[in-house]
Amino acid sequence: IVSLGVRGDQPRTADGLGIGSTLREVTEVHEDAEMTESGFGQTGVFVTDGQVWLGLLFDADLDAVTPRDTVTFMEVTAGTKPDLMRDGC
Repeated sequence: IVSLGVRGDQPRTADGLGIGSTLREVTEVHEDAEMTESGFGQTGVFVTDGQVWLGLLFDADLDAVTPRDTVTFMEVTAGTKPDLMRDGC
């Protein structure tokens, strides 16, 4: 498996983060997380441990995301940074 996406309540990270966690909770656990624009007016937060990545998606523009916004999608990848993009087209 190179990429695994999560939309439901489970699984959670070892720190208890998952769908519904707030940006505040994520940044308290991962102070060095990278926050970037992720397309379709969304914000991605990325953490890495060597070649293993965790991406957390927030449904708000990068310049409008707040500490109270919640994770709507998570993606774990090996070797490359998650895209966090799911497009049904």
